[in-house]
Amino acid sequence: MIQRIQSLYLFVSVIVSVVIFFMPLGYLGDQNVLKYTVCGFFYVEDGEMLSFNFVLSSILSVTVMIQFISIFLFKKRRIQAMLVQVSLITLLIFVVLALLHQDILPITHQSINSDIGISFNWNVILIFIPWIFSYMALRGIKKDEALIRSVNRMR
Repeated sequence: MIQRIQSLYLFVSVIVSVVIFFMPLGYLGDQNVLKYTVCGFFYVEDGEMLSFNFVLSSILSVTVMIQFISIFLFKKRRIQAMLVQVSLITLLIFVVLALLHQDILPITHQSINSDIGISFNWNVILIFIPWIFSYMALRGIKKDEALIRSVNRMR
């Protein structure tokens, strides 16, 4: 199971996806008053939650569960490939929604300055890494499937 390279790719993708939950993706405003994470917006000073982002956190949670389940489906390569393709689609949706966040408008009305935008920091690069590793895992699964088919043709 873990000897296959695609299982390692999926495992790294799961680990990085879990790390994304706890890392701030950016800050809101000029004074960095609010921290933007997958779970929502938090005040930097006291850590109190201003708003919860159910969509982003649920999409990433479902993606982590799909990838984790697909690690253990190493004997059923077609199902594993299908689950990895589904996780690639959900990761792509997650990346688009995380970068084009639409819940800023209610927060800007609550804050003092209504001309606020998110300034992303280097942690935003982490949201692309699970997609890359999942794609590499899918390529490995397809290579294994092609190898099995070629061995079956020789018999």
